[in-house]
Amino acid sequence: MRIKMISAAVLTMSLAACNSPETQTAATDNMAAADNMTATDTMMTGNSATAQPTEAMATLQTADGKDVGTVTAMQLPDGVQMTIKVQGLPAGPHGAHIHDVGTCTPNFMASGPHWAPFDKAMGLGNESTADDSKNAMVEVGQDGNGTLEYTLSDGVTLAGMMEGDGSSFMIHQRKDNPGMKAADGNGDRIACGVFKAAS
Repeated sequence: MRIKMISAAVLTMSLAACNSPETQTAATDNMAAADNMTATDTMMTGNSATAQPTEAMATLQTADGKDVGTVTAMQLPDGVQMTIKVQGLPAGPHGAHIHDVGTCTPNFMASGPHWAPFDKAMGLGNESTADDSKNAMVEVGQDGNGTLEYTLSDGVTLAGMMEGDGSSFMIHQRKDNPGMKAADGNGDRIACGVFKAAS
């Protein structure tokens, strides 16, 4: 009987401790911390989910700094849609390509060669769908204006275009020649713009 009474007293003390203000405060703090962690995890997940760019734009400029057009790259479910609009350029066909480095300075050669994702063949006539050579010619009218729109597929993503040192877009002096290698054969680089993610 005495043992039972001692056990009952211990149980009563334990229950009282559980219901003490200090214990309740600790429990509340623990629950709040857990809620904060969950909210933080959700925000981090949300941020990572939206971290990939969905649109980027490049402002095309001549070597003397004159604005001559824009290029918009839009992420689509099946690839990247490219929209090129130019004005104030010489009439005729011009090669127009994504280049490998996201800079146009100190001169247009700093943009490197044509961007070739996945190390696939470059050049009009032997291009893959990951290479923009087959579509990369903008026809400029006598008024100096021209437009071009096409979609890069075969696993190309805007995130891939923007990763590392980014990429740029180049307008060349003349159109590509069939079977040409990379940027050989289409003349001087007459306008360049660096892709920047849209805000």
